[in-house]
Amino acid sequence: MSESVILTPTHIDRLKGGSPADREVPGLSIVFFGPAKKQWRFRRLVEGPSKTVERILCVYPAFSIDEARVRAAGYA
Repeated sequence: MSESVILTPTHIDRLKGGSPADREVPGLSIVFFGPAKKQWRFRRLVEGPSKTVERILCVYPAFSIDEARVRAAGYA
């Protein structure tokens, strides 16, 4: 993941690449695959020997920032 920011619709719409992490929910980021495809992803290190939980949650804008945060909080 790249920088951690407070994600807003304007920030996401201007995204040209990368996968900025959300400061509000640790582990949540939006992944840019092109102007027409952005996905919410949750990735977090959990207890144990190098174990990572990773989930593709949903696509943007079908699911808002708030909806993605609620889903990601369920995995945290």
